[in-house]
Amino acid sequence: MRQGMRRYLLLFAAWAVFRLLERWLLGPGFGSDPFLYASYAKGWCSGAAPYADFHPEYPPAALLIFVVPFLAGGPARYVDMFQIEMALFDLGTVALVLAFATLLWPKRLARQIAAAAGYLLATAVLNPVLFWRFDLVPAALALGALYLAATRRELLGAVLLGLGGSVKLWPLALAPLWLGASWRRQGWRRATAEAIAIGAGLVIPLALFVVRAKAGIFGFLQFHSERSLQLESTWANLALLADALGLSHSRITYDHGAFNVDGQFAAVLKSIARAASLVLVFVPQALALRRGAMVAEGLPPRPWLDTATASVLGLLLGASVLSPQFMLWVVPLLVLAGTPGIAAAVGVAAFTTAIYPVLYDPLVLRQSPGYGIALACLTMRNLLLAGAYSLVVRRLLLRTSPSSVQGGKPDIAAAAA
Repeated sequence: MRQGMRRYLLLFAAWAVFRLLERWLLGPGFGSDPFLYASYAKGWCSGAAPYADFHPEYPPAALLIFVVPFLAGGPARYVDMFQIEMALFDLGTVALVLAFATLLWPKRLARQIAAAAGYLLATAVLNPVLFWRFDLVPAALALGALYLAATRRELLGAVLLGLGGSVKLWPLALAPLWLGASWRRQGWRRATAEAIAIGAGLVIPLALFVVRAKAGIFGFLQFHSERSLQLESTWANLALLADALGLSHSRITYDHGAFNVDGQFAAVLKSIARAASLVLVFVPQALALRRGAMVAEGLPPRPWLDTATASVLGLLLGASVLSPQFMLWVVPLLVLAGTPGIAAAVGVAAFTTAIYPVLYDPLVLRQSPGYGIALACLTMRNLLLAGAYSLVVRRLLLRTSPSSVQGGKPDIAAAAA
């Protein structure tokens, strides 16, 4: 117990020194998002009803995240308080990374340190969005839910997963993992209990808004359903490459607070995106559940982690919107995949920051100098995400082969992996 406390105190000291140095060298962040969050918090604190008198583009629990810095520091110090709030979630995330690494490699201190250090390095490369967006919140909640599930506290993890979904919807993509594993291991009663737990985490924050806004609380869904192919998505990337090869002609537009790619070919790609997202997200979960990895004795943490990592990567690849802060969803998962995962996390972060904010103007304007480099960085980043997805799914298949989970002896391929 004392040794464990010492480890986390050392982690806190290392995190604090690293982040202070990062801020001194790289600055606080970039963008207008905190001011949008502040406007939501100010409207709510002034008596206006969210989703009735004004219409946020985020799920209701996100407003709870936005209002805390306003209550703590008012409009004058909102950005500072917001960054402190995100720093706390960042600290919680790196602590969870270390806890998960200890679970995965209990006797290999070097690997545990490498995972935590990989997280700090990759997120430092994402400095422009790290504390300037709120995506650390659902990332921390989802990772915490996975850790609880992997340590046989699935019901509590289910509540945390639902809460993550109430802040930003993407953690709910992992819900079939919980429910399917519970159903296969303990039957429909346990699966029903976990579904109720997820629902409780999702619905409880709505109680603050539903009385006045009623069905208006779902207005943010319409906002996102109307969005075009966001400029950095893999689908927009394909449209831009097709343009570069003379196969199509698209244009850059601005709406819904983002730059998008529009055109005939882009419209075809957008129609494909939703179905592709479902396949990329849920196929890894179906494979893991069908092959019995999630119901093996002792709930091994590696299949939980690999399945979740593949699903989140699939979501990023298949979505029609892929903003730079979304990389914060997958970095904590990738660094727990060992050395290749750490390298992928740092590479994804580096290409993302090269695109935004460094090369964003040439990419939007499609003008040289810089456009070719920007398009190349975007393509490399998305290829790296696709490569990571393929490798994690392959490892999941090897680790969940029937001989490795049923026969008592792992096959040679799984052992080699």
